[in-house]
Amino acid sequence: MAQSCTTTTTTTKVALAASASTMRVTSGGKMRNYIAFAIRHFKDHESLVISAANDNSIVKVISIVELLKRTVPSLSQRTTINPVDVQRKGKSNRVQSSFSILLTTATLEPGPGVQLCAVPPPSS
Repeated sequence: MAQSCTTTTTTTKVALAASASTMRVTSGGKMRNYIAFAIRHFKDHESLVISAANDNSIVKVISIVELLKRTVPSLSQRTTINPVDVQRKGKSNRVQSSFSILLTTATLEPGPGVQLCAVPPPSS
């Protein structure tokens, strides 16, 4: 299935913290539960932030997002990656990546970390 991506300038902004709910993905959760929650969420809301905080769950987040983009038509994506200091008892601190993806049916302004994709709905 081919995706058609556009990079046109738009005017609508979606604030990450203000208008979107957050779904935190862990390495122990089941993908089908995360995907089912997200699909139900997009029936009533236009935005969802999916976040992960460790290496194992980052791979799972990417898989979930790619499956959602094929399931829910016209999702735009904004990706952010931030370093986080993790304090461990009896050991030195460690820097770990924190990964968040905003999925929205609203139009995002093009910029770093933004992917505007419209997957055509399946023809009946």
